[in-house]
This record gives sequence, structure tokens and C-alpha cells, in this order.
Amino acid sequence: MKVDLLGCGPVPGAGEPSPRPGCQCVSCLGTSLIPRRPAAALVSGRLLLDAVNAPPPTRPSPTPRAMATRAGSELDVPMPGDRYDVAGLMVEAHPAGDVDGSPTQDTVVLVVMDEAGRRLLWAPATGPLPTATLDALAGRHLDAVAVDALGPRTHDPADSSGRASSSTNGTDPLLAVGHQIARLRSVGAVDHRTDLVAVGLGHGLPPLASLSTALAPWGMGIVPDGTVLDLSAPRLPRPTLPRRTLVLGPAGSGKSVHAEHLLAAEPSVQYLATGPALDAGDAEWTAKVEAHRARRPAWWRTVETTDLPRALTGSTGAVLIDSLSTWLTSVLDSCGAWEDAEGWRDRMANEVDAVVRAVRKTTATVVAVSDEVGWSVVPESPSGRLFREALGSLNQRLAAESERVLLVVAGRVVDLSRGFS
Repeated sequence: MKVDLLGCGPVPGAGEPSPRPGCQCVSCLGTSLIPRRPAAALVSGRLLLDAVNAPPPTRPSPTPRAMATRAGSELDVPMPGDRYDVAGLMVEAHPAGDVDGSPTQDTVVLVVMDEAGRRLLWAPATGPLPTATLDALAGRHLDAVAVDALGPRTHDPADSSGRASSSTNGTDPLLAVGHQIARLRSVGAVDHRTDLVAVGLGHGLPPLASLSTALAPWGMGIVPDGTVLDLSAPRLPRPTLPRRTLVLGPAGSGKSVHAEHLLAAEPSVQYLATGPALDAGDAEWTAKVEAHRARRPAWWRTVETTDLPRALTGSTGAVLIDSLSTWLTSVLDSCGAWEDAEGWRDRMANEVDAVVRAVRKTTATVVAVSDEVGWSVVPESPSGRLFREALGSLNQRLAAESERVLLVVAGRVVDLSRGFS
């Protein structure tokens, strides 16, 4: 089956010039500048367009046929429950989701299937897929998925820009895309063989280079308008996340947000929160913890612990440790480091060794977050210097165990794994 991917390209905002001079978004750069992946090729055909525009002549239910206006004429559009044939392709229409995940009655996602059973999910302009649609897709392997990179659109009539409506607490509209993939993986519809393509590209997204980098951890790519996916071609497994990733950065750099982004498309994530318990008298710490909690998807399991070796033993799926810095603080507390208690260095070394062994042995995919605190002036206090040296040593130990080490500064990411020994 060869399916033409339309709607990959510009979604300019109402009244906004496109292209904007100097703008680096996909819409303004033009999709012709997007490098084509080897799995995609430009060929003739408009099968997907035909599928969208050709609902069945009759429906089994008495539901009135939906109508849409396109190019000055009224066209029939699919409705949930429709099944119809277009040029030998079986098309199913399932409910799309509103911004809160409730089913919509006037918007659908399409499953296009050929005679060999290969399936494409066409899911632009949808919020979180409703439970009924996920149930219908459960266990039905999808060979390709086209998801809107801008996420669900706002329904505010005053906002006609087509920008992303953030369902992720104002942090990163792209996370809605990752979470969509995670939910499809959780029901067995998507795996490492599925071709994941971002569509609906335009203003409101990061610059082209940043967008490609942001989608890569989820196995998702971007292609020009008119690209045709040949689902009959041999499927190459998508790259998976490294077993162990260490994310470093100074305070306020965005390292925790990036670590969460890396795992956004994983169907099962255990979040190991190592910080101190909430203190009613510390409003700043409470606000920070609550902000972290609000960003996490509902299906992530949070474990508040400083016993990292025990938490990592037997873990499966993906694990996010946030953070090694707060974990080390608790270790130094318990070892009596601040009072220079006898034998505290040996006790700390044993704790660090245990964590390094656990990270090395676990079969889970681990993303660990830690601070870089050695770039400022030398701390005045002995305790500050002690912490700086101990954390620097811990970071080096974990970096040596990690296939990938990332540095986050001002929300931008540098891969330290490339070209370093």
C-alpha cells in the first residue's frame, strides 16, 4: 500500500504572513527543505485524499450525513462508525478526541487497511484519543501513524491562529504528541516497527532543526507534503532509547523537562522522586514539587524514595530518576558528612557504589537527572565545597555507565556522547 501524506506542511495562522522573513519554523522554511527519510519516496497518487473525501454512499445507521465545505463545494465527510472501500483500501472512521480526551462526533481518525492487512492511522487535529478508539485499535498493529505535531487546537473562537492548545500545563505542546504515541503503544497498536510521521506542521512549533531533534526520541520523523509511505516496503526497526541516559545541567536549565520529554512516548514509566518530603513551611519547594507532579502523565507511577538500588532492582520499562543531586544530599545527611562524623566517607562511597551497580545491572531504560554545580565561583563554606566535589565525582561515575550524556543549558541540549572519550 502506498499512501500519500497530505497535510504535512504549512498550517499558517490566520492573518499571519507566511513565510515570515527570517522565521525558522517548518511552515516558513518550506517543506521542500525537509530532508526525506530513506523510507519515504515521492510517487504519484492521492489515496489518502480519496479516503478522506469519499465516505460510503449509504450508512447502516440513520445518522444524517455530515457535510463539509471545501474549495467552494459541499462534500460528504466520514463519521464515526463508517467503513468504506476506496481503490481497494478499506477505510474505518473512529471518533477523534477533544482536548480533554472526550469523543467528538464531527471529527474522526481514519484507519486505512490494504488487502495484505497493513494499516495506517491518520490522526491529524485530534486531542487525546478517546477510550473507544484505543479499544478498537488494541492489538491491531499499525504500520504507520500520522499524528498532528501541533496537538489539539484551541476551541476559543477568538483564537483562529491554529496554534497548539497545551494540554501539558503550558510546558511543551509537543508532549501531547509523545503521550498520544505512548497510549497507542500501551494497547499494542504501535511498536518499534511502526513508521511515525508528524503532520500539521507550521507556526507555533520549534525551528526545524529543534523539531527534528525533539521528535527523534519517540521514533518520529517529518516529511514534505506529498510524501508517499510505501507500507509494502520492508520495515526497518526504529531506533530505541539508549539503556542509560544522564541528563546534566545547571539550576533552571530545563533538564528535568527534557528528561521527561525523552520518555513521553513510553507506555510505562516509573518516576523515582528523590527530593525531601513536602514541608508546609517551605512554599518554594512545595511549588516546585507540585509543578513537577502536574507535568507527569496520569499513567506514570511515582515512587518517592532515596533507596535507589532497591527501586531499580527488578524494574522494567522506563525509569526516570529526578534527581541524583537531591539523592546525594540525603546520603550526605545520613552519613554525617556535614558534621565530619567518623567513617562518613566510607559510608558515602558504599552508597554511591550501590547506585552505580544498580544502574549498570538493571534491564530498565534509565534516564537520570543531575546538576552541574562546578561552573560558578568556589563555594565559601566547607559544606558547599564538599557537595560540589562529591556531586562531580558521582556525575563522572554515572556518565561512565551511560550510553548517552546530555547537557541542557537554557532549554537547549548538547549531546556530550559525540566525539568525547
